Amino acid sequence: SNLYSFNKHECEKSVLKKGGTVLRFTNVYGNVPKKNTLISDIIKKTNLSEKIIIKEAELKRDFLWIDDAIDSIYKSCQLRPNAIINIGTGKPTSIYELYNLFLKNLFEKNEKKLLIESSQKDSCLVVDNSKAMDILKWSPKTSISGGIKNIIHEMKL
Repeated sequence: SNLYSFNKHECEKSVLKKGGTVLRFTNVYGNVPKKNTLISDIIKKTNLSEKIIIKEAELKRDFLWIDDAIDSIYKSCQLRPNAIINIGTGKPTSIYELYNLFLKNLFEKNEKKLLIESSQKDSCLVVDNSKAMDILKWSPKTSISGGIKNIIHEMKL
């Protein structure tokens, strides 16, 4: 992890030195989730059983809809700022909340039981996107709830 962080930092310095822009994205998701990702696992579990065991339910992440990520890249290409910019919603969503949003949108009457298997981890990874708003005049348009509705519609769940 330290080697990864070191290399990432060195690459970012190199990009800035050459007048470039570094965009740091949070957890980007879209209409058809890739296999073996959190969202694809949630879809699989919500369709399979009445009892769903959630591991690390208290972990919080910043989920960014793909179209919002693309919009930030487009604006960055137009403006070409020489800066490191965080791209995310700035809003935390727990794994537990994510499951609940899927269940609420998939079933009129939710009979499924969510069982939490606590990991004792209390991690919250959310970015400050104020530079994106100030420099790029960018802000995300799709909420996590809206993104989940888009996935359900696109996948015909």
